[in-house]
Amino acid sequence: MSERPIDLAALRDGTVALRALARAYPDLTTPASGARLARWLEEQEATPVRKLDDSGSVQINFRAPSALAASLEVERVRLSAATPGLVLSASDVVRVLLARALTLAPATPPTPKPTPPAIAPAPARAPKAKAPKADDLRARYQAHRELGHTVASVARAVGLSDGSLLSRWVRGGKISDALASKIAAHIGAP
Repeated sequence: MSERPIDLAALRDGTVALRALARAYPDLTTPASGARLARWLEEQEATPVRKLDDSGSVQINFRAPSALAASLEVERVRLSAATPGLVLSASDVVRVLLARALTLAPATPPTPKPTPPAIAPAPARAPKAKAPKADDLRARYQAHRELGHTVASVARAVGLSDGSLLSRWVRGGKISDALASKIAAHIGAP
């Protein structure tokens, strides 16, 4: 198995940073500080590492006022005395107290979701009139033209700016159903 190489540049930077901290906080280098660190390390080594179960535990962090922290410590000592051989942490006490409080508190029913306002149904539309068949409408349009109506007059009557679209339609082009209905209404075709 290969070992990870030592990053000498990172080691040098870390050493420089530690020396800067020691200069800024000289009390960290006193024998009392070293003894405090040694005690803390011993406590950490003596504290058993507990693995959380895989039941979906979530870590929650919060700050507590000094009075609440002192009350938690009193409760920790009381619970530890009530269960000999068990060393409880502050986190254990918080879990116990929360569980107890949540089981004793009356469950409040969830607030119902507001019902959405009733939406009025869309007004019924009149069924679309079917556009007349293209060939039949072309024949009626040609008959209308033979009576003396110009392409421009028919185009204006059906809302077109000029008659180019009508001329293409007469030669076999396509028009929309809406325009076909307008032409049929104008020339009196059924």
